[in-house]
Amino acid sequence: MLSEHARVIATLDHALASKDCELAGKDRELADMGYLIEQQAQRLEEQKAEIAKLQAERDAALQFAFRKKIERYLADPKQFVLDFGDMPDVVDAAEGIADAALETIDGYERRKQAKAKSRNEQLPSHLPRYEVKLDVPEDQKTCAEHGERRVIGYDWQETLEVVPPKLIVRRTGIPKLACPKGLECGVVEALRPVGLVEGNRYDTSVAAEIMVAKYAYHLPVYRQQDFFASHGWTPARSTLLNVLQAAAHLIRPFVAHLREVVRAGPIIGTDDTTVTLVVKDSPLPGDDDNPKNVRAREVIAAAQAEARGSITARMWVYRSITAPINVFDFTVSRHQEGPGIFLEGFVGSLMADCYAGYDSVET
Repeated sequence: MLSEHARVIATLDHALASKDCELAGKDRELADMGYLIEQQAQRLEEQKAEIAKLQAERDAALQFAFRKKIERYLADPKQFVLDFGDMPDVVDAAEGIADAALETIDGYERRKQAKAKSRNEQLPSHLPRYEVKLDVPEDQKTCAEHGERRVIGYDWQETLEVVPPKLIVRRTGIPKLACPKGLECGVVEALRPVGLVEGNRYDTSVAAEIMVAKYAYHLPVYRQQDFFASHGWTPARSTLLNVLQAAAHLIRPFVAHLREVVRAGPIIGTDDTTVTLVVKDSPLPGDDDNPKNVRAREVIAAAQAEARGSITARMWVYRSITAPINVFDFTVSRHQEGPGIFLEGFVGSLMADCYAGYDSVET
């Protein structure tokens, strides 16, 4: 009987020992799982920090890429670093200014807001005017009691009208002379007036209209065709371009004069912007004596060889501080030859951005 009890006790002890071992194993597994969870949590925090860092770098890159160019800043020693309020001294000064402003505001007595002035709807006095007097209706010409009424004055009403441009043709008679006593002398003709194009078919006023519409009102030539057609003349696009080209050739001396006026001042401000130049099927510029034409021929030929329809060209502006004149200069690229040629011989100071091409310009 005791031996049976001993076997039961032994069995129970063995079972308890097994349970202890099993529990110890479970504890180790839980400890291992806790360690793994802790490691995973640490890695998760590191990954979150890395993601936040990458997002900040991405936001900074987007801000740099899409903000206005004037707001960009490059870590270049040639550029001045402007303090926008991050320095401690500036913060202290700003706080002092804010306190002073609050004191001023507290002691300020709000004044009554002045009534807004009514807009002047009168038409400009310098515009030409003509008068139209209305006829008196028949039923108002006579008074039932006293007979005929008399006009004692007018109440004038002004109405703005638009007179569309009018195209007219000037016929110039060119005298032809002959000798009545000797037919063998032949016929002589007075000197013909010189015009923009051969035959003097288009007046300078036509060229002025095309240039103002294109460069002042940004109206493309193909739309000017419709404009002229609506007034009775349907020119070909090539005709308008030929007139425009002839006018450009005619005013070159004037543009050269403006260039010298700008270069005569002590300081010139300059900047450039991109423009799209269509080069598909465009003829290559000639005149090898002009370095700008040589450069343009190289760039356009390379673009055409690559079957590109257009290139990114540049429009430069130069302004003098002594004369309110802007002179524009066109180049096919942002090559340093552009400002170099325009500023050749200029003595003074040049205000510009940190474009490296200006480094070779000696002023």
